[in-house]
Amino acid sequence: MITKMADRVQSVYENGFARVYTAARSAYDTRPLITHFLGLLAAHGIAGGRVVDLGCGAGEPAARMLVSHGFTVVGVDFCDEMLALAEKNVPEMTRIKSDFRTVVFPPGSLDAVIASYSLFHIPREEQATLFARIAVWLRDGGLAFFTYSSGGHTKGPEENSCELEFLGQNLFYSHLSLPGLRCALLAAGLSILEEKPDEEAGLLWFVVQKRAHGKP
Repeated sequence: MITKMADRVQSVYENGFARVYTAARSAYDTRPLITHFLGLLAAHGIAGGRVVDLGCGAGEPAARMLVSHGFTVVGVDFCDEMLALAEKNVPEMTRIKSDFRTVVFPPGSLDAVIASYSLFHIPREEQATLFARIAVWLRDGGLAFFTYSSGGHTKGPEENSCELEFLGQNLFYSHLSLPGLRCALLAAGLSILEEKPDEEAGLLWFVVQKRAHGKP
């Protein structure tokens, strides 16, 4: 049942919702957050490296901003229409059509990973595995930036999987409890650098860093 609800997200986007979401995207302005993340990348000596955007959508604003700062960006999305829009908006970005639960990158090949408004659409039971895969892809010291859901967002328990109405469609959302999320990140080899709540939306923004091998 949970897997079917998660898979339905792709069907919703492929049947016209991509255009609806893109038209409404300006209401969810992440540019200040991406600007902050760019500053963190610079502070950690990461400039002009390779970044993967998981659930890149139409490429705005994250991929566009990263490219404009000299990064090589690879966008992963499961929706053809989103990738077509991304080709127009950010032609410099390499585009991969894939479910980001199954996409593969070589170990240590990425300087950073972004998952903005995307990771919480996969079942919470699969999220720890994804964190572990992200840690493998990142080089030592690489950063990842992602949005996460919470009970305040899904209007339920602190560990929850459900469907919520968004822009006229029911979409699947899933999240661990906050202690469970922290444990999953640490177990994957990712240290939490920043954890910022968006109390109005009930969302959380995380920046994590891959620990160098052998470091606690």
